[in-house]
Amino acid sequence: MAEAGEPASGPLDCFLPIVIPAILQAVIAGDLMKLIESYKNGGSLLIQGPDHCSLLHYAAKTGNGEIVKYILDHGPSELLDMADSETGETALHKAACQRNRAVCQLLVDAGASLRKTDSKGKTPQERAQQAGDPDLAAYLESRQNYKIIGHEDLETAV
Repeated sequence: MAEAGEPASGPLDCFLPIVIPAILQAVIAGDLMKLIESYKNGGSLLIQGPDHCSLLHYAAKTGNGEIVKYILDHGPSELLDMADSETGETALHKAACQRNRAVCQLLVDAGASLRKTDSKGKTPQERAQQAGDPDLAAYLESRQNYKIIGHEDLETAV
């Protein structure tokens, strides 16, 4: 029993309510209009959820291309390769794990790193392979090779 003047403690103290911002709720629910409204009302595209994922991570995990595109168009470029603090995964890793080629393509076209590794040392291409999507893995590998060749051509052209 708590002494007078001390807060009472009990088994439910660890179940404090988590307040989820409207902008995060919109992304999780896949509601583009609510996302736009929340952003226009001052919501930040840089917030992270309780599991340390960015809005772009959530959108990539759920496969909502419209929301991914909106975040890419309106958010800071640092979101593109931001790593989830628990797994080290980028949004491209999340999309590859979910075998979502359309979202992967949006992220790659926006300049997402194909070489960045997660906390287990895996690239998005390796995550796609692990998820059982060899076609997506081949696409990511081809884009990785394309970027390498593109850089070499630029360097020799100078």
